[in-house]
Amino acid sequence: MNDTHPMSESNPPVVEMRGISKQFGGIHALTDVDLSLRPGEIQGLIGENGAGKSTLIKILAGAYRRDAGDIEIAGQRLSSISPRGIRDHGIAIIYQEFMLAPDLSVAESLFLDELHEKGRPYINWRTLERRASEMLESVGFGHIDPRQTIQELTVAEQQIVEICKALASSPQVIVFDEPTAVLTASEARTLLDIIRRLKDDGVAVLYVSHRLPELFEICDRITVLKDGRLVDSLPTTLLTEESLIRMMVGRDLQQMFPPRDRAAGREVLRVEHLESGARVKDASFVAHAGEIVGFAGLVGSGRTELMRAVFGADRHTSGSVYFDGVKLTLRGARGAVSRGIGLVPEDRKHQGLIQEQSIRFNTAMVSQTGIGFISPLPEGRRVRELLSKLGTKYGSIEDPVSSLSGGNQQKVSVAKWLARDLKLIILDEPTRGVDVGAKGEIYRAIGALANEGFAVVVVSSELPEVIGLCDRVYVMREGFVVTELTGDDINEEEIMQHAMGAKRENCA
Repeated sequence: MNDTHPMSESNPPVVEMRGISKQFGGIHALTDVDLSLRPGEIQGLIGENGAGKSTLIKILAGAYRRDAGDIEIAGQRLSSISPRGIRDHGIAIIYQEFMLAPDLSVAESLFLDELHEKGRPYINWRTLERRASEMLESVGFGHIDPRQTIQELTVAEQQIVEICKALASSPQVIVFDEPTAVLTASEARTLLDIIRRLKDDGVAVLYVSHRLPELFEICDRITVLKDGRLVDSLPTTLLTEESLIRMMVGRDLQQMFPPRDRAAGREVLRVEHLESGARVKDASFVAHAGEIVGFAGLVGSGRTELMRAVFGADRHTSGSVYFDGVKLTLRGARGAVSRGIGLVPEDRKHQGLIQEQSIRFNTAMVSQTGIGFISPLPEGRRVRELLSKLGTKYGSIEDPVSSLSGGNQQKVSVAKWLARDLKLIILDEPTRGVDVGAKGEIYRAIGALANEGFAVVVVSSELPEVIGLCDRVYVMREGFVVTELTGDDINEEEIMQHAMGAKRENCA
């Protein structure tokens, strides 16, 4: 932790939230929660999904109206606030779910407020793109082209644009919601250095993350929420990972990963020399019934693109996919689903769920085949069973899925496939943005799928997840599947050496 800008308890808070309460229908999302942020402080905010973190942030942002409580910014009590008003008070919020227009360029996205200024006679695009390049370069991401559209960027690059967009307004308070969830280790390190510089400049930072090592590395204080209530807010020096987990989940987390006491069965999937677009090159692998196969590699290595090609969402230009011994010719995801293949995508917001539809609709949508009347009563019972299996927290199954926390949305995106008669399920970043307690529930569900005879493929950027969960691991680099690891070779050093090209490959 950087101590060059000492944060004194005597410094008046720049943000003071007292007695904040919020209710949605019959659900108490927040009850009498206090939170304060001081200049030059990095404060962690942690809790299980559904603990109230996102609700508290959205109340500060003016996106939700509080039912009770007071908010003061720089000593000024605010009776009501709006998203625009909060920016005028020097507060920037970087949400876990990106707030970017896909058709705009990077430069346009960074300076959107300027472009909308009244009376602006013209736009000097060359100057705008130069300023965007300088900003991206200043934070260590100069490789991003300011002329690219947002939809052309990787998820990690979109995250960087969100961060730069917030920094462009020189805020005095910045809220980061899971900022490193989609970043590589080196990208995350660069971001943490940026946050330390903000601290040195006297900026107050609220840092929401489920990655405990990051919290302990960077935070002066950690605040814990559970079931919508404040558990405690303590200096990081007084906490350990074990004590923090106990505060979050109310119990010791004895075993994160399910036991590996299963044996692989018949071959379900065989991929031979597959190529797709610019990011999948001569990729080969197999998956068997009753096993969990992991895919590791750096961001941009082609893992997601390979899975989309296998699923039929992207066309492959050469190579073959065999499913249950039969060569497939997939021209779209519908054909894959009809054959018993499911995919939980990395981007649950835009690809995994229909945000405006209900929890019930999203959970049941891939299990509904044909056209006709479906009785809501048995469907509702089945939906509740599937959601309960994953420990999903929700009010009513008729609530929009957008009302759920990010982690509970991820559980819905997994649960919808459990309703389908599948043989193979592919999970791309299955616990992205999910808290430590919910991760255990998802891991147990994945283990149960393998025990029931599913072939399970897991793509993950979290090495402990790949190592703890998977029976075999393939490593990708620059579009190639470069090695297959088994047994004791599944460890961080082996994976990273192959992912970075520091070791000779052994995969045909």
